[in-house]
Amino acid sequence: MSATSVRCKKCRKVLFLHQDFPLLDRHGNEIDKYSGEDSCPNQRDEFLWYLDPDKSPLWILSSVEEVGWTKGKIACPECHCRIGSFDFVSGSQCSCHVHALPSLHLVKAKVDVLSTQSVALLGISDGKQSV
Repeated sequence: MSATSVRCKKCRKVLFLHQDFPLLDRHGNEIDKYSGEDSCPNQRDEFLWYLDPDKSPLWILSSVEEVGWTKGKIACPECHCRIGSFDFVSGSQCSCHVHALPSLHLVKAKVDVLSTQSVALLGISDGKQSV
């Protein structure tokens, strides 16, 4: 079984493993890490992945707790680049008007989702790309 890591695009640090903290679509369903398909028929926000607040990395939860579970930004713990945000106040609704969006999200353009096979082919180790 190959592991799939979620990495910061800027510094390449592994943020978490997909199997430990699954990425979700806007309806809260776990996404297929290979296809990235969304279960919503109105795929308007295709640039975001979501996380379950009950199954999120501790470094993300500490950011949330710092601001009292309101609104804030998620930054890479290594390079401090903004990779997502959270909003436990507004309660946004999906464009299909059936589901509420999960409160934690990551911006797809700010993170890479790579399998260990992809990492080996790219020559990436310990968060740095070999030259």
